[in-house]
Amino acid sequence: MVSWLVDVSTTPIPAGHDPSTSHRRDLTPITTNREEPPKATALAAALNAGWLLVLSLLVVVGAADRLRSGTHPVHGLPVLIISGIAAAVMVGGVLILGGDPDDLDDPGGNLNMRAVLLDSAADAAAAAGVAAAGGVILATGRLFWLDPAVALVIALVVGYHAVRLLGHITTALRAHRVPTPGSLGASRPRP
Repeated sequence: MVSWLVDVSTTPIPAGHDPSTSHRRDLTPITTNREEPPKATALAAALNAGWLLVLSLLVVVGAADRLRSGTHPVHGLPVLIISGIAAAVMVGGVLILGGDPDDLDDPGGNLNMRAVLLDSAADAAAAAGVAAAGGVILATGRLFWLDPAVALVIALVVGYHAVRLLGHITTALRAHRVPTPGSLGASRPRP
């Protein structure tokens, strides 16, 4: 990099040449419109989906523990109001992030956006489920077990989708792997 900077700084610029355009043949243009997602994007998607899976597992453990040990009383009205507002906002975010549904079905599509969309949809589903449980608890004045039961079901569904997305990400990373001499069938020198 330093040698390139020295070379560029000492190369005279011809008269009438626009210095903002490259006059060197060895510089490759940077493209931002790629068909395949770069490896960094797939790794970011894996991190997002992996974290979502870990959180889902933690919620499953916590909800199962609350169901086993008994639940404490839950005030249904604040749960219904706050979770209902949160669900509405998150659904709006999912609709905005969803964009073109055809992009999400593309196996080579932007995996990072799919991971973010899954995360946002999971948040919206969780808030909607909590709001529904809060409404039932408000209406009945009991059935407090619904709170952890709904959390358990939502966490299982989100965890399932996170595992599926991780499978797609693994497939994409394997497809974009740089071949090594051993993977191309080249014979190894014998000792």
